[in-house]
Amino acid sequence: MSFKGVAHPPPVNKNESPTCSADLNSAEICTTKINTGNGTLPLLVEHNEAHEAGKVLASWEGPGGDLRVAGIVTNKSVAEKIRQGYLRGLSLGTNVWHDGKGKTVAKWQQELSVCSMPARKNCFMYEIDGSRLPPHASQVSRRNQRECARL
Repeated sequence: MSFKGVAHPPPVNKNESPTCSADLNSAEICTTKINTGNGTLPLLVEHNEAHEAGKVLASWEGPGGDLRVAGIVTNKSVAEKIRQGYLRGLSLGTNVWHDGKGKTVAKWQQELSVCSMPARKNCFMYEIDGSRLPPHASQVSRRNQRECARL
């Protein structure tokens, strides 16, 4: 199964610093290249390294300043949960390196996860297998969250 989605929303204000050190500013979003020719980023389920679901193949800055991604899901049971609407959220696993004073020195993307409810606002798949999803199809119900907890 192929997908496209939003992995990180645009910064609230381009001149503001991120509230969390793992949040990306506008310069970091426009320069993030998930596939640099050195391989692909793993696609996990709920940040669980033991549950790989596929690969992220590319990233780009969306028209609204968000970070968009394209990837493939190779795990059939995860693909079915996505088709059913249970796992359409996306959560970017960003590693942050701080200096001795707590200042951010470097950030890099470790993985992307499919999830039932992303921590960052509006980070959902918007296309599956070339078909655009209706806006309401990306929303996650409490029932869906409980179902995904059993994966």
